Amino acid sequence: MKHNKINSVQKETDFKDLYKVKVKVKYIQGCQQFINKLLELGKDIYIVTNSSAERVEFILAKFPDLKRVTKIISKNEMTHPKPNPECYINVINT
Repeated sequence: MKHNKINSVQKETDFKDLYKVKVKVKYIQGCQQFINKLLELGKDIYIVTNSSAERVEFILAKFPDLKRVTKIISKNEMTHPKPNPECYINVINT
């Protein structure tokens, strides 16, 4: 079985460079309104991502209103990454 050799440090650097210079970041259509409506209704919002905590912080700097969600679970908080159900089970049990 062939394994990909990914330099995770370089991957993070490339990601940040791309979003700093080449991409105008924005929500997909309707996303911001959906989040705002859920918050208005008093709903808890959990985001589960395979992104690192460092990348989550970078994204939050681009989309500061995401700081209003209940919790963001990064891959640093998981023993087994998605699609393993561990992260979702942990959210349900909080």
